[in-house]
Amino acid sequence: MTPMRNPSFDQMQTRQLALTVACRYCHAPAGEPCTVPGRTPAEPRRPLENFPAHHCRTNHATRLRRLQQADQQRNETP
Repeated sequence: MTPMRNPSFDQMQTRQLALTVACRYCHAPAGEPCTVPGRTPAEPRRPLENFPAHHCRTNHATRLRRLQQADQQRNETP
C-alpha cells in the first residue's frame, strides 16, 4: 500500500476506517486504497496520496460504523 504524504493521526484513522468498505467512486475493493487516473492515458491508475480516501468512501464507512454501533446499543438495552 502506498503511504500518504505526511499523514496526521486522524488521517491514518480515517484511512483505516475507509478501507473497510469498497469505494463507489473509483471502484477500489475493500482493503485496497482509492486510486486516481494516471497523468497520461497510457499510465495506469495510481493510489491516492494527498487524502485518506475519496469522500464518498469515508462517508459510507462512517455511516456503516454508526449503524453498527446503534444496532449494538439497541441489542444491549432490554
